[in-house]
Amino acid sequence: MESHDNLKQLRQLNEEIHRIFLHELVPPDDWYEERADTLHLYAELDWIPYATRFYGKNDELHQLAVQIHTDLFYVLEEWSTSPHFSLVPYRRIIENIQTFWDTYSRLYVGDERDEEVIDLIEQMTHM
Repeated sequence: MESHDNLKQLRQLNEEIHRIFLHELVPPDDWYEERADTLHLYAELDWIPYATRFYGKNDELHQLAVQIHTDLFYVLEEWSTSPHFSLVPYRRIIENIQTFWDTYSRLYVGDERDEEVIDLIEQMTHM
């Protein structure tokens, strides 16, 4: 997946986890390791400043950022003690990051007044 741009990669991760749930698949051990690496990259985006930034301005983006942060913490903590992690919060992370991006893009792209979110876009572009 390294050769794909980040938004395309995010969409692929979203489709992949939906297929896993749809077909009740059990991913191999190396899948968990690769996805944990991806989650570490998403965690580096530091979602708390985004939650703070949107508090009282956009409840949907605020709640998404809080949930992403909480789920990332949970899954990465679980990963640190086990060769696997729970797929339900992983799925929610991927879906919520996609929703956060789609919502932000729809509402704010082209109206680049929010410097912290512009930083998020730049970070996702260079992940």
